[in-house]
Amino acid sequence: MPWPAEAIADADDVAVHIEHGGVVIDSREPLRYAGKVEPIDAVAGHIPGAINMPFTDNLADGQWLGAPQLAERFARLDMDPQAIVYCGSGVTACHNALAVESAGRPLPRVRVRRPTAPARLRRLLVGLVKRPPTTSSHRRDIGLTAELLKKFLAPGLQIPQARTESRR
Repeated sequence: MPWPAEAIADADDVAVHIEHGGVVIDSREPLRYAGKVEPIDAVAGHIPGAINMPFTDNLADGQWLGAPQLAERFARLDMDPQAIVYCGSGVTACHNALAVESAGRPLPRVRVRRPTAPARLRRLLVGLVKRPPTTSSHRRDIGLTAELLKKFLAPGLQIPQARTESRR
């Protein structure tokens, strides 16, 4: 099953979006955005014109911020209801996409690298659900992330059930 076109953006979409003054959000940590550290991607740094809004800023004490705080965090998207989010693999971009939607704004597109993304997403999803969560909130976050990845990036992708036991 092909991915829904309205949920994704490729490199060309990102370039055109930036050219037209659109908002593109890099969801990674600031050191990766700045190109000082790069443990995954072949090229360090960020897409020129992208802004850095780390996905971790959607959380406080390991819990999602409330809708009002998320709305304030993503207020700059008022000027661009068609924003694009990205990261290296798509995982943290999905976190930001969910936060934007939770803030009451239109769901942004997620930039993915189409040739390798389906296999890579499956590995990420399987890894998420195979690792036992350490707390009930961690278990909930793993489930939310897995469902978000499945919903927006790979509809129809089959993933195993999450383990429910916690590590002590």
